[in-house]
Amino acid sequence: MKRKLLTRFILLFLGVSVFFILFQTYNIRKMAINLSKSEAFRISELVKDGLTSHMVNATMLQKVMS
Repeated sequence: MKRKLLTRFILLFLGVSVFFILFQTYNIRKMAINLSKSEAFRISELVKDGLTSHMVNATMLQKVMS
């Protein structure tokens, strides 16, 4: 009886552990993807602002020619 209870407890513990490990792995992956997307968006906004300022100031050709 005691051995059967211990076996069930160990199986339950392993099942819960595997569930939490998979859950954390999924969350870390999702967080990394979201961070990469936000970083790419931030960089694209910086490039867009820089190009716009060069076009407004008419310095685009000066940068290319020099």
